[in-house]
Amino acid sequence: MKKITVSLIAESAIRLEPKAAKKPRVEWNEAEVAKRALEVFDLENAVKRANFHMIDRANDFKESRGLEHVSHDDPTFRRYSAKALAAVIAAKAEVRKARARLQTACRNCQRVRVPRLKTPTPRVSKRTVARLFGE
Repeated sequence: MKKITVSLIAESAIRLEPKAAKKPRVEWNEAEVAKRALEVFDLENAVKRANFHMIDRANDFKESRGLEHVSHDDPTFRRYSAKALAAVIAAKAEVRKARARLQTACRNCQRVRVPRLKTPTPRVSKRTVARLFGE
C-alpha cells in the first residue's frame, strides 16, 4: 500500500466546517394545506386593506387640492401615494407566493394520500372485440 502524505499547505486550504443543518421536512397532510389556505386568505385581506388605504390616499389628495378627479400620471399624486402603492404591490406579491405555496401543499398532500395504482391492462380477445363492436 502507498502512504499518502498531506502537506501543511494543503491542510490549510481545506476547510473543515460542519455542513449547514437541513430544513425540517414538512409533513404533507390536510392540516398543512389548511394552514396555507388560511395564510392565503389573510394575505388576500391584506391586499384589500392596502387597496382601501390607496383609495383613501387618493381621496385625501383630491380634498387637499380641491380636485374632482386625480390623474394617476400626476407626479405630485405619485409622490403623495408612493408608500401606499408600494404596499399594494408588495401585498400582491406576497399573495402570489402564498398561492404557490398552497398549490405545492395541495399537490404534495395528494401524493401522500392517494398513491397511484398501476392497473393492469385487460386482455381482450379478438372474438370479444368482434362481439362488442360487431366486426
